[in-house]
Amino acid sequence: MQILGVQWRKPTFKAFTEASVIGLGLWLCGVAAMVQANPQVGADEVGALLVMVWWFSLGARMGLDLRTGLRPLLVNLGIAAVLLACYSAAWHWLAA
Repeated sequence: MQILGVQWRKPTFKAFTEASVIGLGLWLCGVAAMVQANPQVGADEVGALLVMVWWFSLGARMGLDLRTGLRPLLVNLGIAAVLLACYSAAWHWLAA
């Protein structure tokens, strides 16, 4: 499957589960590092980290290999920016 000029693989349920487990482990390490650096980390920052780590883990399982060129990198960063904007909008909407 090719979307936006980048070859993608349709993730199986196993690949989706593996990406989620790997993302969760990386997220826990990231939260620990964030809390060590700044003990007053907010819940919104921790949630944003979860969204980004999960997307990059899933994107790797879907075949977005960042070593193959500039286009996969730009697609990956573009999708990450959209996800982060949606997360931020939802966070501010719920906080209001």
